[in-house]
Amino acid sequence: MSLNAKKPLGRDIAIAMQDSRALAIVIGENGLGPYQSNLELGVELDRRIMSNEPFLTLLLPGVSKDNLAQFVPPEFLPKLQTRLVVSVDPDGGHLSGYTASLVNFLVQIIRGEHS
Repeated sequence: MSLNAKKPLGRDIAIAMQDSRALAIVIGENGLGPYQSNLELGVELDRRIMSNEPFLTLLLPGVSKDNLAQFVPPEFLPKLQTRLVVSVDPDGGHLSGYTASLVNFLVQIIRGEHS
């Protein structure tokens, strides 16, 4: 799929999410990105939960499972917690080793090698 910068991306992103074998929702200190906080993501999360398709929530520094509720719409919280939630904590030790493990894990999910 090719995205066109001259037209709204919501529909294209919704189609891309449906066509993807896995979905990662990335949440930083500013919450969800402008295209993640829309209706399409909520619909896609519902679809993936119902069909048991993979997705994970990646929490960037400053966001944790304990404070996740302040960064996402309230209706997203129970949906996100149905699957793996991974925190990237720069104070947690060897970030480079942890990051490499996380990337390998994401690749396994995308390839369908992890259940």
